[in-house]
Amino acid sequence: MADDEVATKAPESDAAQQSVFPGDTPAQEGPSMGEHCVTDRPTLAGEKPTGEMTKLGDVDVYITKPSDYPHSPSKLLLFLTGGTGIHSTNNQLQADKYAAEGFLVVMPDQFAGDPAPTPQPSFPPRTRTPPG
Repeated sequence: MADDEVATKAPESDAAQQSVFPGDTPAQEGPSMGEHCVTDRPTLAGEKPTGEMTKLGDVDVYITKPSDYPHSPSKLLLFLTGGTGIHSTNNQLQADKYAAEGFLVVMPDQFAGDPAPTPQPSFPPRTRTPPG
């Protein structure tokens, strides 16, 4: 598209273009989340979260701690999730990685048990290939 066409193009024409994300709707129909916002990516085979689900007050939380906690000082990390919520294996694994770096991680359930709907993945889980 030439520069002069961009300069004269009406903003409404952007909304008429097709989204690159499957499942997205045109802007005129209201806000939406595409599959990329609500799908938990596949995890490597054999990776399991190491933290625990508990309650702080009346809020469900996922908590994961450094291996040497409480014997050495830790920084607290408040981990706020995306649309997949605290039950997402990938969110839990990410929190565990921060804990491995020395953080005490608290991941609260921001959605009160009602995260964005998660469609079932249509692809097999990834497997880790040994280097070499």
